Amino acid sequence: MSAIRIEALPDERLPANGPGAAYYEGRKGDFFLSEVIAKSGGMPLAFKDASIDFGKIAIGSGKSLGTNVYDGIGSSGWSTATQEGKRHELVLLLDSPQSLQDLSIEMVFERHFVAALGRFRLSVTDDPGEVLARGGEISDLTRATDDGVETLVCEPGGGIRGRASGDCRAEKEHPGLSDDARHA
Repeated sequence: MSAIRIEALPDERLPANGPGAAYYEGRKGDFFLSEVIAKSGGMPLAFKDASIDFGKIAIGSGKSLGTNVYDGIGSSGWSTATQEGKRHELVLLLDSPQSLQDLSIEMVFERHFVAALGRFRLSVTDDPGEVLARGGEISDLTRATDDGVETLVCEPGGGIRGRASGDCRAEKEHPGLSDDARHA
């Protein structure tokens, strides 16, 4: 595994069509992702860089950068304020390629109000090249060089190990994004 992609996905069931779940304080449909903590085989994974296709913080100061999600500072992070109802993504590049063993990803949403992602998709790739966030309706993290990408699709109504708002199911995609993912 060389990179992790987090897609913030719009959904008509969310405030302002999401992708965030904020509804009573702050911008409706916003989110604020403070930290991403990834582990493989119980060992922490280090990131060397990150890219986003869009970032803006509505409340407070500072810049919304992809690298904010692994800086250890809870008050910095990634948000897509003013772009509610649109799909956006964050791509985290691992410090070095890792074999995928029991991957766990914890997303921390630190605001003084609820600002979690309401719908999102997680993907990983083993592409050795430079992988960047790309905007638009479809973003293919892979270059179709391996036999598939493991994706976790999360929608309103359930949870991932009690951590996030979403009904999550694992999918195997061959190669790149499935038809379901292309139209999400």
